[in-house]
Amino acid sequence: MLSRQKWLVQADWGLVVIDEAQAIKNPAARQTRGVKQLRGRARVALTGTPVEHRLLNLWSIFDFLCSGLLGSQARFRQFVKSLEAREQELGAPSQPRESLHSCAGSRPTVRSSPTCPRRRR
Repeated sequence: MLSRQKWLVQADWGLVVIDEAQAIKNPAARQTRGVKQLRGRARVALTGTPVEHRLLNLWSIFDFLCSGLLGSQARFRQFVKSLEAREQELGAPSQPRESLHSCAGSRPTVRSSPTCPRRRR
């Protein structure tokens, strides 16, 4: 839509909100490059889809939110490779990431979960 509606990219927005942010997980996609051209003082990305398979998907969404926060794409790839190498050195099982959450044992694992703001009384 951005390629057909040039005025969206030319405008200066106070807030840029994208829904279904997983649609910009591929940094090389035309849609992703177009969305990142939107100018705004603040940005919000909404998604209900978890990051799966590749941390680069997460990098792409964060690059939209706060460009440079996680470094360049090349630098982030190097970081991910170092994590994978360290994981192999520690003897981590070669299983999909989802099954690591159910593994019992003393090996440290990184766990994450969605954050849901709660109203406090």
